[in-house]
Amino acid sequence: MRTALYLRVSLDKSGDGLGIERQREDCRRLAEQRGWTVTSEIVENNTSATYGPRPGFEKLLQLMEGRQIDAVIVWHVDRLLRKMTDLERVIELVETSNVRVATVSGEIDLGTDMGRMVGRIMASVARAEVERKSVRHKRANLQKAQAGKPHGSKRAYGYEADLITIKENEAAILREMARRVMNGHSYKEVSFWASAQGYRTTTGKIFYPLTVRNLLHKKRYAGIREYNGAEYPAIWEPVFDAETWERLQLVIRLRHDRNGYEQGSPKARKYLLTGLVYCGRCGWPLSGSRMYDAKDKTPRRVYFCSKRTDQLAPSGCNGLRRNADALEHWIAECLFYRLDSPELGELLVETSQNAGDVARLLETRTAMVNRISSFVDDYASGLLTRLELVRAKHTAEAELERIEQEIRRLSASETVTALIPAGQTVRQAWEASESMEWKRSLLQLVISKIIIKPGSAKPFYVVNGKRMRFSPDLVDIVWRA
Repeated sequence: MRTALYLRVSLDKSGDGLGIERQREDCRRLAEQRGWTVTSEIVENNTSATYGPRPGFEKLLQLMEGRQIDAVIVWHVDRLLRKMTDLERVIELVETSNVRVATVSGEIDLGTDMGRMVGRIMASVARAEVERKSVRHKRANLQKAQAGKPHGSKRAYGYEADLITIKENEAAILREMARRVMNGHSYKEVSFWASAQGYRTTTGKIFYPLTVRNLLHKKRYAGIREYNGAEYPAIWEPVFDAETWERLQLVIRLRHDRNGYEQGSPKARKYLLTGLVYCGRCGWPLSGSRMYDAKDKTPRRVYFCSKRTDQLAPSGCNGLRRNADALEHWIAECLFYRLDSPELGELLVETSQNAGDVARLLETRTAMVNRISSFVDDYASGLLTRLELVRAKHTAEAELERIEQEIRRLSASETVTALIPAGQTVRQAWEASESMEWKRSLLQLVISKIIIKPGSAKPFYVVNGKRMRFSPDLVDIVWRA
């Protein structure tokens, strides 16, 4: 008889395949005793019969359906199947193809009503064992979590292979990443910095912006063990102290709310003033680009009022252009003049009081979001009419918008002034900063809008010894205060 061996092991921790080899020896011995010829062998190592796909099992069913085999040998029935749905598929094929199914522990005649009953009982027993095993594992995992012990075998970044001992060189990198994020650097800037320094993840890959964000969001680094939404004190030492952790998470939450990471990360800006600078002729925001004055010259950076080719879409007048290097230099000089003064002292005093206010507002925001969700539940259960639901949501959403505006206002100065060390001027901090995001945040803190008035920029403006056509008289800055 043409016979197929089906060999399966759910978990092979060592990876040496010894479990499969033992099954093979026993199944071939049974085939020799019965005089059956083994024509095919299907192996599924590290494959669950309960969860996930089983290509080998599907291949076996195809062999049975195509009448390419006369018998199947498995070590035990639970090696072949653990679900009643799989058993019924095998029974259907046995009835149509007359394929015999035998196990090392005894033959199952699925061609008779008694054999099918026994098969169903054995499948039910196997399924029950899976469920009991699952309960035991969940209970063991919960007990492990409550004791604060680590879970898994993959090494966590910042820790040794035992998942408990801190790996100091990687922990230092994590702390530097956190410092940069709290000081206004974007995740993209931090990932570029880490990769440029030659730092790599535990799998040897470069750091991506999302990798940085996910790492700094892991509660493991605060000494917290998580399990099914619950938190327990961990037995390992934290990478961050409690104050640093809370401050870091506050910054991450603010960025998440401001940028909408659930809808995709925003694109990084390449020009410092985009979003702040506007055309004085038509009011359209200026875009950053590069232009060539002649073919044999290098391009220069400009801000210009762009006009779309689609005439139906709103666009600018295409009638204004300014040198980007000169404009950015002039705006920075105006910023230094304004903030290297008593205004900076007032800003720093306000900032020192902001952290607690922002934390309280975030709690209020979370409560308001939950309240809005509860309105929908109350409407579904009949506690609110549709009109009452609309009114309640409108009032709550208006309050939510007010709270979010206040969070953005308070967090702006919290972020930008964090990069100004004591005793330094704004100019010194600006020149030392590597983060365009921080510089943009500082500008947005004090500047509402920059208006470029039309006119001829005939005067020469000098930046780092280079002469450029630019007139500061054609620039109006709308300060916030």
